[in-house]
Amino acid sequence: VVKRALESAIMTEEESPEMKAVSKDIGGGGMACYLKESIPPNSILELKIHLLDEKAPLECLAKIIRYRSVEGTAFYETALCFLDMANRDRLLLEKCVEKTKK
Repeated sequence: VVKRALESAIMTEEESPEMKAVSKDIGGGGMACYLKESIPPNSILELKIHLLDEKAPLECLAKIIRYRSVEGTAFYETALCFLDMANRDRLLLEKCVEKTKK
C-alpha cells in the first residue's frame, strides 16, 4: 500500500455527503484530482486537505475550473483553484508538496 501525503475530502454547496478525491497534482494555488462524480465548472466547494504530518485538515473554498472524463474509468479528472486558503495553510501545503518530491 502506497501512502500519499495528501488526501482530500470535498463537499458541494448542496451539502451532499463528503466525497473522496485522489490528488493528481497539487500546489499552493489549486489542485487537479480524480472524482467519481462530475461537478460543473464554476461550482464552489468546501475542501478539506489532510496532510500526513498534520492532525487537523486544511480547509478552504475551491472553485471548479474544468473537468473531463477519464476514458475507461468511472473517474473525472477535475481542476480546481483555492479561493480563500489561509497563508499559513498555503505555506504548510507547499512545504508538504516539496517534501513528497524528494
